[in-house]
Amino acid sequence: MTETTRSGPDASPDPEYLRALGARLRAIREQRRWSLHDVQVASRARFSGSAVGTYERGERSISVRRLSELADLYGVPLDRVLPGRGSFATSDRNGEHPPDKVVIDLVALERRREPELESIRYYLDAIKLQRGDFNGRVLTVRATDVWAMAAMCTTDSAELIGLLDRVHVLRPR
Repeated sequence: MTETTRSGPDASPDPEYLRALGARLRAIREQRRWSLHDVQVASRARFSGSAVGTYERGERSISVRRLSELADLYGVPLDRVLPGRGSFATSDRNGEHPPDKVVIDLVALERRREPELESIRYYLDAIKLQRGDFNGRVLTVRATDVWAMAAMCTTDSAELIGLLDRVHVLRPR
């Protein structure tokens, strides 16, 4: 990601960054299933729908204070709104998407004792139960499952996949 501002006497926000920030704002609003009008109503007109629309299209910069207020309105930590920070949807901190499917070696996972793997075990057990899949050797999970496990571990998908690879519980697809 490029820097947020250009240097020099006529420093102005980087248009690419504004577009990326706007895309994040739109994704968050749409996940809440809010229209631009809903934002205006929920904010008691502190944010007009048209202003939020210009932020989302990257046509207008937003101050840190206003961005913080909008993040609070959406119920999202500010660092999760900023491009290149935290994960949202299924992208990682670099905006890259994890593989569509990941194969986890359940036997190898059960041998590992790292505390950070405990919540992953519980999540995978829930998937096995839901699917009725009790072969006990491997489990293929979708990118959205990887994202959910990463969220439980307060990391992003790429870092979680890296952890699973380092502890040798990933299988090639």
